[in-house]
Amino acid sequence: MTTLLLLACGNPVAVQDYLAVVHVAPSHGSANVAPETTLSITFNDDLDEATVPGAIWVEDIAGTPITAETVYDVENRTLLLSPDEGLDRDSAYGIVATTGVAGLEYGSLPADISTTFWTVGPGPSGGNQAPVAIIDEIDEPCTTFETVSLVGESSYDPNEEDELTYFWRIVDGTGAFLELSREPIAAVTPNAAGRIVIGLVVDDGQLESSEAFVVLDCED
Repeated sequence: MTTLLLLACGNPVAVQDYLAVVHVAPSHGSANVAPETTLSITFNDDLDEATVPGAIWVEDIAGTPITAETVYDVENRTLLLSPDEGLDRDSAYGIVATTGVAGLEYGSLPADISTTFWTVGPGPSGGNQAPVAIIDEIDEPCTTFETVSLVGESSYDPNEEDELTYFWRIVDGTGAFLELSREPIAAVTPNAAGRIVIGLVVDDGQLESSEAFVVLDCED
């Protein structure tokens, strides 16, 4: 079975078997965000609310967590975060979700994710927006000692003129060989049966995307 998992800040993608973040607001790389903007994370599964404390937070540019009230919108599977002291103007902040947070059906996030945004004021690189990493759906089966192609050609840069560099990595799974590539196409060869999680980050030369993931369930 092959399951696509996308952790990025672009359009939501249907996934199965793994908890995934399908939308973050403000999106990664956003600039000139109003300090009173509602912060939110939307998931593909109903959250186990008991796992949220200590697993999802807002932080400042120094990485210091900011105390925030969390309210879970069950109908929309969206966690709303409201910093107690509000956000400063002309400052950078991040939203972090870790593997400690879990869904009621799909389990935990397979890897930590984080986003960065800038409140009203000069943004990074003259308002440059971060690119979005997307791993195309894999149709071919995953079997041991057979190479599987990984395609990230759907990744894009909102500024359009920036050239992307691709960074692939094995997030989880032993006994697999990933061909090093800075191109939109890479390949992985499993040497043992089991689950392999592959991550992709794209870089426009100034900003990095959030990481996209694909999960391969490989058989002998």
